[in-house]
Amino acid sequence: MRMEQVMGLVLAVMGVGLVLLSRRLVWEHSPDNPVARERTGTAGVWSDRARNFHLWRGRIGGGVFVVVGLLLATGVLLGD
Repeated sequence: MRMEQVMGLVLAVMGVGLVLLSRRLVWEHSPDNPVARERTGTAGVWSDRARNFHLWRGRIGGGVFVVVGLLLATGVLLGD
């Protein structure tokens, strides 16, 4: 494998990880999470707007990483 393909696969995996981490972050501050309801302030439950922002930020950022990573891995970007 060439270096560009390895970089592409790493970026794709990082993108998937970013999406999963953003989902975990939103769950940590969800009203459905009993632990979050016990915490006070910003460490507790976030508003719907804040949770949606972080969820979509993770989806969009992760999606960009995955798309660029797959383009690198397949040789569309920086290919011969």
